[in-house]
Amino acid sequence: MKPADKTDTLSETRPKWMQVTAALRADIGAMARTQERRLPTEAELARRFAVSIMTVRQALAALETEGLVVRKRRHGTFLSEQAVRARHLFMLGRVSDVFEQQRSDGTTVLSAEWVEVPAELRHHFPAATRVWRFERMRCIDGVPCNFAVNHMREDVAGAVDLDLLRRLPVSQVIAEHTGFVISEMEQELSARTAEPDIAARLRIQPLDPVMELIGTSFEADGATLDIARIIYRADMFRFVNRVRQ
Repeated sequence: MKPADKTDTLSETRPKWMQVTAALRADIGAMARTQERRLPTEAELARRFAVSIMTVRQALAALETEGLVVRKRRHGTFLSEQAVRARHLFMLGRVSDVFEQQRSDGTTVLSAEWVEVPAELRHHFPAATRVWRFERMRCIDGVPCNFAVNHMREDVAGAVDLDLLRRLPVSQVIAEHTGFVISEMEQELSARTAEPDIAARLRIQPLDPVMELIGTSFEADGATLDIARIIYRADMFRFVNRVRQ
């Protein structure tokens, strides 16, 4: 945690309480990797950000709603168990690592639609004019942690049991329950800010940081089976690059 007597400069382009909330999320992520659990007092935070106590309370209330902190009257504000249990997601590992990292305590299938191939994905599905589009929300302890959109070939989607999508990662369903073989998976990770619709789904504020993972599954001949766009709450996940020899 930064020294209480150091002032962070806030911009004039966003509400101050939103900026304080975002800064404290970053602090919470760092604290979760240490033994430190208690946040500075409201007065200390007000001095650090040069804002009013009411602004600090609004930010802490937002973090409490997200399940990242617990506020105890007369005792202070503390990291929640959820914040301490932030998950690691491994990059460049085995296909089985991808299955494991996509597991969650609860997954909801929001929609399954037969749609035109998006322009940006046409090179992945050159022989198709339409594909299946699935939207899913994953939760940890009832709190949304990532939102996923999958585009899938018709023959692949036709072999997928929707009930399995509520219990297993899409890639695992394809590999273990459809007869198709995933020969290779490509993952592209980027840092972004949350668009309003994504922020609402993940219960964060617009322009808060998120991590976007584009995962593509291929058959042995290079044909694309599925493309996933997964938006992760940056305060609930840490990505690790692991290389094997």
